[in-house]
Amino acid sequence: MQASIQLVRFQADPNALDVQHAYPITIQAYGTDIPSEVFVYRVGKSGDPFKGDQFSCVASVSQIYEIPADRALALTSENQISFYRTSQLELICRTSEEAEYVWAVVQEDILALVNNYNLSFNLKGNVTVTISGDSI
Repeated sequence: MQASIQLVRFQADPNALDVQHAYPITIQAYGTDIPSEVFVYRVGKSGDPFKGDQFSCVASVSQIYEIPADRALALTSENQISFYRTSQLELICRTSEEAEYVWAVVQEDILALVNNYNLSFNLKGNVTVTISGDSI
């Protein structure tokens, strides 16, 4: 089994305005044999200087297993997890170059995630120990 992720980029029409100050970019992830929820967000709380949830990073393999993929599970009376994963990244960049940079970095980070995730399917036994009684 080889996991893979398809990324789809959505952006505003670059010719929509004569003077453009915002360059929104949305990236949707679709996983095959890996969760689609690969974008980590920090849950916004009252008192934060910025309103709403904030994008943190592309998940690592450990975070895929450790962070819930449902925001509703993050902050409850039983759980106090400040992060959750989602399949969609939404950012508003200041320039078209910044939007291109974000797109390139997300692709690099997703490639690293998929490569590391696939490592777990190619394990090889290379160390053997015998334990008996009180000795190793």
